[in-house]
Amino acid sequence: MSSRENDDFSKFLDELSESLHRDRSLSFRLSTSEVTEEEIEGETISCVFEYLLLRDCPSCLTAALARKTADGVLSSDISGFYDMEQSESGAPLLSARKLARAIFRHLRASCDAVREDLPGLSVVDGLAFSIHTIKNTRLSMEDRHVTLTPFNALFGLPDVPSQSFFAIYDGHGGVEAARYAATHLHVNIVRNPHFRDDVGLALREAFQQTDDSYCARSRREGHRSGTTAIVAMVCMSALHIAWCGDSQLILVRDNSRPVSVINPHRPDRTDERRRIESAGGDVKWFGTWRVDGLLSVSRAIGDRCYKPYVTAEPDVISMELTPSDSYMVMACDGLWDVVKPSEIPRLVSKEMRATGDRSAVASKLVDHARALGSADNISAIVVFFDEFRGGDGVAAATTPSVFARRLGSHGPRSRPNSLSLPEGAPPHAGDSRRTRNFSSVSPLSCKHQ
Repeated sequence: MSSRENDDFSKFLDELSESLHRDRSLSFRLSTSEVTEEEIEGETISCVFEYLLLRDCPSCLTAALARKTADGVLSSDISGFYDMEQSESGAPLLSARKLARAIFRHLRASCDAVREDLPGLSVVDGLAFSIHTIKNTRLSMEDRHVTLTPFNALFGLPDVPSQSFFAIYDGHGGVEAARYAATHLHVNIVRNPHFRDDVGLALREAFQQTDDSYCARSRREGHRSGTTAIVAMVCMSALHIAWCGDSQLILVRDNSRPVSVINPHRPDRTDERRRIESAGGDVKWFGTWRVDGLLSVSRAIGDRCYKPYVTAEPDVISMELTPSDSYMVMACDGLWDVVKPSEIPRLVSKEMRATGDRSAVASKLVDHARALGSADNISAIVVFFDEFRGGDGVAAATTPSVFARRLGSHGPRSRPNSLSLPEGAPPHAGDSRRTRNFSSVSPLSCKHQ
């Protein structure tokens, strides 16, 4: 870390600490009233990320503060957090309100701890990427996303090769399932006992764990929503992809050749229809093929009312990236329903020739989908594989400071690392990518197309 970066970080931490101590009445609010013990880490990390992203905290510093805060909460005495009445009726549950207060307290303490560790803090940028999301003409925004390039720092993995994590969750019937997956799936992956030796198995089991846990919460709280999920993990030159539902991912090779690498889960797939019908379900035509005439995806996290026909079991593939792999594009069906994979290289190249700014590439793809008539929520992430191409990819502007990189080269439309911002956040709160005119989520558990 340079002396300038050390000074910038120290100043930021001083200001953050002062703000947290000044606003002692301020606390965080979680999106639920009770949490289980296994959900503490995910809820804590998500809460800290949301708070710091609204304050334009650099990604490496956000990861360090989230890790310290989560460790503090997990090692503290939480015996007073249990809801005894709820605990007697099933699995032990903790008060989300008490947990939120503890998160706030430990974040204040983490500022001093991270300041002491600044000399050893890694500020190396991970993979460059561009992200853009819009609510579009829908009444509510039910997509959520996660982008984590300081993955190792966030989960305290100094002895594991550098990893980056990207995910898009396309919710339906409400935002609850997508929000839950965006909070907990990456935690369940890294905490899976097979994570270090078999990432594919860890992905499979983490999807199922997330589905089981969310369905348990949805039964307690009366939710019926579901979400598709597509996850990409880059570990050195290895790319691991897991998905359930109809979001898709393509690789673009030599900046010109699109390669579809996944097969989306839809009820009209022969194997999916056979699986659904053998489980006792039905596939009917209602504008498109739907499970029981209602749900237009055949696999999803949540959708407890459609079990066992709609499963969260993902398909998983792993591959080695090569120098010919230029970038990958992952997006929900709001983009792929109207944009063909064959169009992607031309659109990206056109944007780069016009502006030279790859941080706006995802925005260009989303705008194109909207112009073609997509009315759905749209989320798109473009990840560039420069380090596997010997640095000959499309270059981004460089700046001397981490804070400058945070606010400059990525641009206002490309958040360096994030979990989805909380509902109700103001449109100008560090993120101009998404329309913030949220309304109440639909009670229907049907994904309309």
